[in-house]
Amino acid sequence: ILAGGASRRFGGDKRFIRIGKQALLDRQIEKMKRAGLNVCLAVEPGFPFIFYRGCEIFRDSERYGGPLQALAGLSDRVIGGGVVILGVDMAGVTRAFLQDLAKHRAWDIRCPVVGDRLQPLIGYYSARTFRYMRRSFRAGERSITRFIRRMERNKTLKIKFIDIKYLSKFGNPEMILCNINEIKDLSRYFKYFDHSL
Repeated sequence: ILAGGASRRFGGDKRFIRIGKQALLDRQIEKMKRAGLNVCLAVEPGFPFIFYRGCEIFRDSERYGGPLQALAGLSDRVIGGGVVILGVDMAGVTRAFLQDLAKHRAWDIRCPVVGDRLQPLIGYYSARTFRYMRRSFRAGERSITRFIRRMERNKTLKIKFIDIKYLSKFGNPEMILCNINEIKDLSRYFKYFDHSL
């Protein structure tokens, strides 16, 4: 779970806002565990816990460097297959979709796309992908979207984009892709809110 952002647009630490009876971060952890996944947290250097809710903690090398930095920092830790990535603020993702991401490992990157807009904070990334991320980050790349688009153009990695039609098999795509960046996003999320994990 990518949980190291500054929450600047939100105006406070969104990891701990209450969604139903749980903090957002706790919901995401529970959702991933119920999907049968081992859960680790990628957090900022000052995160005050060594372990959190039974999850191993991976600290970013610098404060608020973005998702590409967090993922690049995992390159030495991902061995073998790959990793299902979930942004802490992607509150509407369903357990069934997480399970689907985990079982389709023929691709280096597998994430949703709506029109031409990538949704890289919900996806599957192979161990091989992390090595390219680290190289790109060291070379100055900071955008995960630009990184994926460059890998696609160069045909460096095997990439599969998930369209709305496929995504709808796992629930309402509007809910699954609901990203809580600002307070106003909460009302959109609660419109589609699914109390089940």
